[in-house]
Amino acid sequence: MDASKDQKSTQSASALEQVLLPRYIARQQDGVFVVLQSFDSASHFSSFLDRIFCANMRFVNLQYASMCNLLYNWTLPDIYKLARDMEAAGKEPLLKLATDIVPFPAQRQKYYRNPRLIEGGDAAEYAFGPIIAEDEDEESQDTKTVQLDVDEFIAVMWSKSVRFGINTQLVQEAFMREQNELAVVARMRGATEGNDATIEELIDSLHRSNVPKLLPDGRVDLRQFQNRFPQMGKNTKLIRKVPRVPGKSGWTLTGKEITPKVPKDFDIATLAGPGTRVERNNLGEFIVADMEGFLQIDAHSHQFSIANKIVNHEGVSQRTTGNLVIRAEEYEEHGVVEEHAQVEGKHMTFMDAVFGDLISRGGRVILNENLSGGSIVNPGGVITVEGKASRSSLEAVGGTIVLQYAENCRIVGAKVSIDKAVHCDVLAQNLFIDVAEGCTLAAPKSQIGDANSRHEVETTIAIMVPDVGAAFREMEDLLRQMDECEGAMNVQKAEMEALSEQPEVKTYQLLNAKLRANEVNMTREQEANWQKLIGRVTPILKRLKTMSDAMRDLNGVRQNLSKRLAVIQRETEKASLDISCNVGNVSGDTIIRTMIMHPDHMALETLPTRELHARLRESSADSETLFSDDSGEFHWKWSPVDESNAEA
Repeated sequence: MDASKDQKSTQSASALEQVLLPRYIARQQDGVFVVLQSFDSASHFSSFLDRIFCANMRFVNLQYASMCNLLYNWTLPDIYKLARDMEAAGKEPLLKLATDIVPFPAQRQKYYRNPRLIEGGDAAEYAFGPIIAEDEDEESQDTKTVQLDVDEFIAVMWSKSVRFGINTQLVQEAFMREQNELAVVARMRGATEGNDATIEELIDSLHRSNVPKLLPDGRVDLRQFQNRFPQMGKNTKLIRKVPRVPGKSGWTLTGKEITPKVPKDFDIATLAGPGTRVERNNLGEFIVADMEGFLQIDAHSHQFSIANKIVNHEGVSQRTTGNLVIRAEEYEEHGVVEEHAQVEGKHMTFMDAVFGDLISRGGRVILNENLSGGSIVNPGGVITVEGKASRSSLEAVGGTIVLQYAENCRIVGAKVSIDKAVHCDVLAQNLFIDVAEGCTLAAPKSQIGDANSRHEVETTIAIMVPDVGAAFREMEDLLRQMDECEGAMNVQKAEMEALSEQPEVKTYQLLNAKLRANEVNMTREQEANWQKLIGRVTPILKRLKTMSDAMRDLNGVRQNLSKRLAVIQRETEKASLDISCNVGNVSGDTIIRTMIMHPDHMALETLPTRELHARLRESSADSETLFSDDSGEFHWKWSPVDESNAEA
């Protein structure tokens, strides 16, 4: 028995001498090992296995899983990491491959059948069954069953190009049963696709919320949405890049690699727009808000940006956006503002048509297209419509309105400039219109290029003049009160002078001044006389004091009356300054009249459209018609003294 073992060992050693072992294969007394730190590539390892199996050799107790890991599953970094981990654990970085390498006689190889490829070559099946050994002695009648071996099976399958996916446990169990059966012994493995790089949102408020807005009092405003334009603080992390995950290769039965698609990747810097920055650290790659402002995500480039200015391309409607209240300093809308929709902001620019209502907090409102059936309110601000304004209301009390074309509009502003107005009601302080047709106009100062009728509706121009009659009456009343104060003061002054001229009063005043200056010393008798003098003049002195206080009060009243008079005079002069009306050409029915502005009457800008229209067209008892004709020109400047200095 020992001699047989020695013979086999000698044969094994002799066979191995014919095979050049790579430097990462170590054949030791207790087995064949892979030196992990020296392992160079799976392809070289496959060549080594080819040499072993083609040399009619095989492994004993082959660790098939380890062989497949080295061939197919592990990368070089994986292998080197395993070596480092083993060294860190105090182990030698060796991976056992088999117990030994021994010859594989051709006679034994004949006992194994050919596998049959199925499923389009993706699997292999094998017909198991008892194998009868061939006896060299033909005369012998004895037969015996051959015991097949998994290690031999692996070697045979390798030579028949089944090099991946062998189910060694199934093969071993089938050999032990020695029954006729057909089983799938190997199966290919498809590639596992990886994951594309993507982004992870880091805050809940990154996207708009169309939930109805909750008001401070607990009520819900169905016309506004909760978070239409997300606002971000400086240094807020917006998104994190989730790196791509590579797929895992699959393998055919022949050991050919099936490579998965390379997952898509992107540079996070391409998503960082103005107002943001890219941060990279050991936690990953981030886009961070570089300033406080409003978040914008471009629908096409998916770029994130932060700015004080909001740019919206989706338009505004009750259905899609709800009413907008813009907190940003600037807002730019590229879509249509639909009917009944409301936008409130400050500096606002609209690139498309507006059918809804705009409210500005004293900034700029610029419309590049038309305003139709909507309204704009901007106290103290600027309204500019570069398209056509029709059937709309534009109001900038204390501000400026600039229009190209307006039709059937209510227009109220401090300074109004219109290229052409048709059937409009316009109220202004300074009014400039190139062409007015069938309009109702009112202003203290107006400059009209051409005034004409439209569809038999004349143009009416009201020149707003102050109610100077009331001012003159008030000034006359003030002068009268000042004269009354002056007369009362003169009466008081005369009486005070008469009391002061009495001998005892003069004596008291003279001695009192000397006593205060320590210029006299009184005897006991003089002191008694002095006290008697004081007793006699005290009532007179009290009377003088009362009259002096009254004089001071009268003088204060007179000064206040004088100041009020000066104010009214300045206001009257200011009100009358540059009140004028100039019409370069009258080409249709036009009426021009004065309109006395009474301070106790309701302000015209507060009147609804119909009432304002009626008020501007009516001729009151104190108004004066200055022009009524269908041709000519008109130039007039108002004077508080002469209100009839017209040239027509």
